[in-house]
Amino acid sequence: MRFSTLASAAAASVPAALFAHAAAAGHYDYVIVGGGNSGLVVAERLTENSGVSVLVLEAGNDYDIDFNVTCVVPGLDLTVTGGSIVDWNYTTAPQVNLANRQVPYPRGYILGGSTSTNFMAYTRGAAAPYDQWAAIGNEGWDWNSVLPYFKKSIQFTPPEANQSYIPYDASQYAGEGPLQVSFGHYIEPISIYFATALTNKTGPNLTMKETNDGSPIGVGYLATTINPKNANRDSSWTSFGLTASSRSNFHVQTHTLATRILFENSSSGDLVANGVEYRDNSGAIQVAYADKEVILTAGAFGSPQLLMVSGIGPASQLQGNGIDVKVDLPGVGQNLLDHLFFGPVYEVIDNITTANQFNANASLYAEYLREWKTEGEGELAGAISSMSAWERVPDDVLDSIGAQELKNLRSDWNHIQLEVIASGSVPSGKAGNYVSPAAVISYPFSKGNVTIVSNSTTVKPIVQPNWLSSEIDQKVAIWAFRQVREVMLSETMAPIVLGEAYPGLDKTSDEDILAAIQAVAHPIYQASGTCAMKAQSDGGVVNSKLVVYGTKNVRVADASIFPIITSANTMAPVYMVAEKAADLIKADQ
Repeated sequence: MRFSTLASAAAASVPAALFAHAAAAGHYDYVIVGGGNSGLVVAERLTENSGVSVLVLEAGNDYDIDFNVTCVVPGLDLTVTGGSIVDWNYTTAPQVNLANRQVPYPRGYILGGSTSTNFMAYTRGAAAPYDQWAAIGNEGWDWNSVLPYFKKSIQFTPPEANQSYIPYDASQYAGEGPLQVSFGHYIEPISIYFATALTNKTGPNLTMKETNDGSPIGVGYLATTINPKNANRDSSWTSFGLTASSRSNFHVQTHTLATRILFENSSSGDLVANGVEYRDNSGAIQVAYADKEVILTAGAFGSPQLLMVSGIGPASQLQGNGIDVKVDLPGVGQNLLDHLFFGPVYEVIDNITTANQFNANASLYAEYLREWKTEGEGELAGAISSMSAWERVPDDVLDSIGAQELKNLRSDWNHIQLEVIASGSVPSGKAGNYVSPAAVISYPFSKGNVTIVSNSTTVKPIVQPNWLSSEIDQKVAIWAFRQVREVMLSETMAPIVLGEAYPGLDKTSDEDILAAIQAVAHPIYQASGTCAMKAQSDGGVVNSKLVVYGTKNVRVADASIFPIITSANTMAPVYMVAEKAADLIKADQ
């Protein structure tokens, strides 16, 4: 199915003049590499001061391109998740513990980055990981200190009158930022059934609650970055980017790939960056000079790669690619952490709406599209996933699998996340009205890395997540899979479930379940940790002010700085990091 009609609508919704801030090579106070989740936030906050000039270099597309998928319509989020012209099209190294598969890893290749292509879930996770960030030496990064930065970004709209079943606490969202957060205009029916089943006393017996309060254990409907005024996705571009776009001191250049950070000649002391070399849309090499700082917001793959090709990283890896070592920093590209998504697939009755239905029925799709365009309502007005639950694995199970570290985590730190997507497929390719209930490992022990194979950013690095390399992760996954199956076979789900389409109820042993997981598991695209904020002696890359060790004025401000992965979706935490980064930068002006 093609979406050119929607693409035209998307382009029309953003005045083309707002993309006219492309700037020729010159001098700026700050050069930011990456116009995604974080970069546009930092740029907008810095340019609040009219005396400060900022250039954002974005490798991907403008927001007004005519593309055959759309970033605007919430219910079409699956169409921009991967394999499109707004995707970087990363693929992992073969995953030994996922049946040796090379797994596609979408990253947003457009202004707004992955906030323009993700599932829009605004989740903060548990307070405990942030408190642990602070405990390992990052003063000011504890939950109570970062909560105001979460709130600062957003403008919250409560649930609609017909969504009275959604528990929420408005005080958790009290902010005056440009980013729209709401519950959307449509909640998937399968999400309501699944959420209800999770509260059954004969099942997980979780409590329905507000889950963005730092204590998420329970069930909640997802706050999302959907603008309730027009039922459009709100990305970092449509919120922060458009807010800044009328300022003469704010500049954005798209189709611009940063190739290396430039440094002043220095025989001793920390490196001083003075600019960024980049390849423009014509292929010509240009330079943007930074009079104050270079700020990397290129994500967990792009930021470590740019550091390494610029001479900052593990010495042996740099030398192996013919790169002069400026700072031997072994932690660059290491500590890759991610959330793995897996579960069975179920066929449900036709009254349960799914993406499978409108993908296979052009007239139904046209009707949904008309309803979204004219009324901002219906199947396309909400995300494909409308709820999540957060849960701890019982202590007796943890004892039986030898997971003492999980058992010792603070009581508000969830081990797994449960959700359901109103779409699905089976390996055989058989058509059906499928849904995908799933578990996500929230505290993974499996760690990976990002390594370069060239001295050029035109060559993608190797992304090696090492998913399920930990035996504990495997055992937790098996337990969580059974938990999901138990919920889907509960009395609450019985009126709508036709059967388990994958892997089949005859697959009951640990070995069978692990094999089923390994055959289909994939990330939910929340890579983090590759420029970790921790002590240099412990493999850290940046300090608590986000300054790269061995430099005076290079900062990183994206998910790569997470020393420990957060316990839920990472978009909201990255917005928080960006807000705090902007204040740290202002404090040093």
